[in-house]
Amino acid sequence: MSTTTNDATPITRPPRPPKPPKPHPSIAALAAFLSTLPQTTTQPPPLPSKLRYDIYGPLLLLPPTSPLTSPPWSTYISSLPPQSQSSLYATLAKSLNVTHIAINSPIPSKSVDHQNAIRAPQITPLYGSFGPLDSTDFEEVFWTSTVQHGVFQTWCPLHTMFSRGNITEKNRIYGLVDTQLKELRRSGEKRKVAAVDLFVGIGYFGFSYLKAGVDVVYGWDINHWSIEGCRRGAVGNKWEVRVSREGSDCENVGTREERLVIFEESNEYAIDRLRKIKQQTTEAGKEWVHILHVNLGLLPTSSGAYKTALEVLGLNDGDGEAWIHVHENVAKEDVDEMKDGIIKKFEQLKGEVEGMEEVSIEVEHVEFVKSWAPGVWHCVFDVKVS
Repeated sequence: MSTTTNDATPITRPPRPPKPPKPHPSIAALAAFLSTLPQTTTQPPPLPSKLRYDIYGPLLLLPPTSPLTSPPWSTYISSLPPQSQSSLYATLAKSLNVTHIAINSPIPSKSVDHQNAIRAPQITPLYGSFGPLDSTDFEEVFWTSTVQHGVFQTWCPLHTMFSRGNITEKNRIYGLVDTQLKELRRSGEKRKVAAVDLFVGIGYFGFSYLKAGVDVVYGWDINHWSIEGCRRGAVGNKWEVRVSREGSDCENVGTREERLVIFEESNEYAIDRLRKIKQQTTEAGKEWVHILHVNLGLLPTSSGAYKTALEVLGLNDGDGEAWIHVHENVAKEDVDEMKDGIIKKFEQLKGEVEGMEEVSIEVEHVEFVKSWAPGVWHCVFDVKVS
């Protein structure tokens, strides 16, 4: 900027230096707290410019790579007296308006059935009461929640995983099913439509089917904490829900109006359960639903449930199209090979399932959901069964 004097001699003013960016409120709060601590031989490391974290309701989750959870900060915090450690986390919690803090570690990708079949989370509580780890009482432990795309979900962080990275796949499933249902209604189809989730968890994808307008979702899971989270989530979304725990009977399931029916048991029992529900439905003079989608999860592979998925679609009596969503982890360069392998496996299995011998199998789409490890992707293979 310039101006002139009375004799028109220009005066040039130097540009104003840019203002330094304001620190994030959490960093500013930590800096203020650290300044109150007495001088000791151990001094705090330089504060980072920002923190990486996720917030779900009142819960702050720090990744294992966060500056506060890795050296030298973890060493410094450990050197503080317990009361100062608690005060530091209390300061961080207040600055971010949360009540609980924990470190979130990834679940080992090589978990197998005898190691971590229920995909229990790996978190380290730092602040707030999470409840006894060995408790079996749903009311004794801390629950948190979030809303994604208008869908409410809740879970117990001590016992149940929540994957933020699945949000794009949830939305894709919702859009896919919403479009299909609209096309069915325009064509004059009036039958009720169902989805079956053989790995229902807390309702990751089961809720997407319900939001899209599927009449009923049947789900299976062996983790009773996940089942309870799914039940609470359904209630929060105002969907009628019924839970069959530990093999309890499912009398009259096919004659009632629940939107969500979940079974706390292995999905290997799914086909027998659904056959019984179909029988109850027809005996009551009602029309059996058309199963439009079957969802397969990741533990760390869903290949053991391929046959069950085909048997489930066999309940449609060969009528219409349906989709099986296969979740797998695969190196990007091996996706085509896995796609061919999935088709080959289903082609082999369909000969073992009554009424499915003549169906056609194709992988209609491959969705890259999220990066699982360097060069490895969590992919969903949309298997169309006609």
